[in-house]
Amino acid sequence: MVFSRCGLPGARIVRRGFTLIELLVVIAIIAVLIALLLPAVQQARESARRTQCKNNLKQIALASHLFESSYGVFPPGFLGPDLPTATSGGSYVGVLVHLLPYIDQAPLYNSLTAKENLSADVSSATQTVWFNDFPLRAAAFNTIPAYICPSAAPEARNATTSMVTRMYTWQSSPTGSPTFSYNTFAQTTSLGGGKFVSDFGRTNYAGCSGFSGFNDQSAIANDRYKGVFFRRSKTRMRDIADGTTNTLLFGEVLGDLTVDNQLTTSFTWAATTCMPTYGGNLANSYSGTGNSLIFRFAGPHTGIVQFAMADGSVRGLSVNMDQVVYRERLAGMAEGLLPGEF
Repeated sequence: MVFSRCGLPGARIVRRGFTLIELLVVIAIIAVLIALLLPAVQQARESARRTQCKNNLKQIALASHLFESSYGVFPPGFLGPDLPTATSGGSYVGVLVHLLPYIDQAPLYNSLTAKENLSADVSSATQTVWFNDFPLRAAAFNTIPAYICPSAAPEARNATTSMVTRMYTWQSSPTGSPTFSYNTFAQTTSLGGGKFVSDFGRTNYAGCSGFSGFNDQSAIANDRYKGVFFRRSKTRMRDIADGTTNTLLFGEVLGDLTVDNQLTTSFTWAATTCMPTYGGNLANSYSGTGNSLIFRFAGPHTGIVQFAMADGSVRGLSVNMDQVVYRERLAGMAEGLLPGEF
């Protein structure tokens, strides 16, 4: 007599495993499910990053409003030379430095002892360029989370990435055309104390200076489209005659990207000032034609570039939007031409 484990006479237990075909079918089903779910997960993550970027821009815009409430003017776009035809003189401190006390970075701001390098009322001839102002240079090594878009990751991604140390608009002569320029340091440049240029804190946001900034020259027709921030600017809220809902305040920047999306030049928050819009259309990547992205507002969110408006709201502007509306009517704060729907 044969007894099985279940106690029934004559019963036998037959253990049967998966066949190879069944196993392959299961694997195929799992692969299909992953393929279906992965894009949704990635989209959800990008949506969260885009929302965080939007919150950063809103925080920066509100910080500029608090500055304006305290001093009666928005912070200067950049502290360059007193004259628009000069390319030297001034500290070249960017607008984001002035906002530190209003984004929970008051101790960092208070460490900047040479306040004369932060004032638009001090002659540029007596100011020290920011990277030679040692307390300011030390502060610039800090990473400010509110100044970085989580989708952009502006850290160095290859060995040739450089850092922008000055960005400014100038004219070759009183009747010449405005030119937007920038200077860089190689990321491997030593700054002493074991610090290198690559250690500077980065940013993905810049102020908007209008079509080509404001050069205070009656012969320059584009001065009509000046924005809120420009060389040694002191813009008041009431100067935004086109309305705060129709005027760009801050926007996204990526730095310089190659056609295969390699970062070659990055922005540091200490020197990032304000960007004109005449450099080209909005973009998410560099196509290989037109001005490089270092001269343009650009963002990593597919189809849009996010901007904080002068009323504190944040809008995503389509990379395919009308260029006249973007570069003149939205960028300018008092040209008298309303943008309509955008």
